[in-house]
Amino acid sequence: MAEPRNLISSSAAWPAELVVIDTLLSVLQPNSRRDILRSDYQEINALSEIAKKHDTAIVIVHHLRKSSADYGLDAVAGTTGLTAAADAVWTLKRGQTGDCVLEVTGREMEEKVYGLRLVSEKERVFWRLMGEGPEMALSEERQEIVELLKEEAPLKPGRIAGMLRKNPVAVRRLIAKLYADGHIQKNRDGSYGCASNIAR
Repeated sequence: MAEPRNLISSSAAWPAELVVIDTLLSVLQPNSRRDILRSDYQEINALSEIAKKHDTAIVIVHHLRKSSADYGLDAVAGTTGLTAAADAVWTLKRGQTGDCVLEVTGREMEEKVYGLRLVSEKERVFWRLMGEGPEMALSEERQEIVELLKEEAPLKPGRIAGMLRKNPVAVRRLIAKLYADGHIQKNRDGSYGCASNIAR
């Protein structure tokens, strides 16, 4: 890793409330011999110590994995050492519709999920909040099932597949995942409905 003092040079002369490192790879030194997990943790922890020492905030821009992940922390490229050492992790993922999901998690904060849309109007470009709650992080396929159940529940898997014109086997797998994660509830007759804890 680059010498920490180089990251915030002359802090006494030019104090900073916020430092942005874009990207993390720009300050990491490749080393094939290093213990990757331990090294990742130590490098992020070193930046955390710098932030505390200089009473500043450090935002580190990093990449997500190319493969999909259900949870934001699992989507961060690299080892778990990176996310374990950070005070908070924000992951921004773009969906197939173009809208994005922002997942926020940290040591001393409640986990939050936001649906965002990048809007360009006249000379302004800004993020518009489209929704909030755990269902915002659902894949498009699972979101379709939840939305259908909000309007038409109770429904059985076969009926859900027919109404969405989807493969019944694939729909059953999605339903099983939604049920396991607590997004939907199962009735005694085998039909499903929205779980009461889903944010509306």
